[in-house]
Amino acid sequence: MAHRISDSQLNRALHDLPDNAFVMMFGGLSTEHDASLAGYRNICANLLQGDGSAHLKFAIYVGRDGQIFRVDGPDFPASETELRRLQPLSFDELAQLLRNEDAFVFNLLHGTGGEDGVFQGWAEVHGIRGSFGPVLPNSVGMAKWVTSAVAEKFLPGLNTPQTMMVRRGIADRALRDVPLRFGSRWVVVKPGSMGASLLTTKVQADDATTLAARVAEIHRFDDVALVQEFVDGQEYSCGVIEVAGCAEPLPCVRITTGRPFFDHEAKHRPGAAHHTIVDDDLAKDLQCKSADLFQVLGIFGWARFDYLVGADGRVWFLEVNTLPGMMAGSIFPEALAASGRTFSDLIRLLAAAEAATHRNHRVLRYEIGS
Repeated sequence: MAHRISDSQLNRALHDLPDNAFVMMFGGLSTEHDASLAGYRNICANLLQGDGSAHLKFAIYVGRDGQIFRVDGPDFPASETELRRLQPLSFDELAQLLRNEDAFVFNLLHGTGGEDGVFQGWAEVHGIRGSFGPVLPNSVGMAKWVTSAVAEKFLPGLNTPQTMMVRRGIADRALRDVPLRFGSRWVVVKPGSMGASLLTTKVQADDATTLAARVAEIHRFDDVALVQEFVDGQEYSCGVIEVAGCAEPLPCVRITTGRPFFDHEAKHRPGAAHHTIVDDDLAKDLQCKSADLFQVLGIFGWARFDYLVGADGRVWFLEVNTLPGMMAGSIFPEALAASGRTFSDLIRLLAAAEAATHRNHRVLRYEIGS
């Protein structure tokens, strides 16, 4: 199945895009607040360096406590101390402001309370234009065990690691079944709906004490912990953007690290991981899989898909990020640059995708007999 569009189609799509002025929302209540803040700083730096023609009108900072602040330029403050000195807004005032401005909103609220359908629903109810996308794909994307089930259902032959759910409240009973399922093999214990590989560790399945401790730590932040078979393989990631109604895969990235796997430290400590753009048959296969998943899951605008490839060449789908990280050194910005596109191009393409979104009729009147 072909997903790429021709250069002439792309150039025509970029030429016909709407106004490049946008508003950015960042920060948030989630555990990924710092990643969002770092992404905001990186985007501002790129825009100041003359990245294309996108213009940031103002930004909206959502504090760790839920307070909202309007951030104006030309020198957009970058530290939390500066940001929290600004005049706070209520949610009602924010909705009215964004409606009145009628500017495209670039959503950079990662994780729970931003990437999981919460702000997507808020934006839809209030009629706010932006990169939020529909509620369902974002909610599914944040629930890793649901994503895997949907992906396997609609893309037969796609491999996903064997996984057990451990819900808060019934953890003791579920954990007793772990060695029955996995024996003494290595497993990965991770949150069901948190990003950035936070609290993700490698444990032996029959190490009951360590397993219980890791799950208890996750349950402080997430209702669901996942115990997943450890797949020893090479990590890959592939971004996808929506261009003129098509799922357009970005160049594929191979990730190498000296860590036991691509964990939180490998992702966020400079020099702990190395990214390589690859263009071989495997990369093309991952690009096709990513574009298919993008369409199957009904994702809006952009996303990043993560995989493991075993020594036998078997491909394992891990998860999707419906709001990829935009920090300096993050995978998605590197792949975007390798495709020859700038952040400004991304904003323009997202705005065009939002403008072309079909709005279904909401009212179908019918009579209910007495």
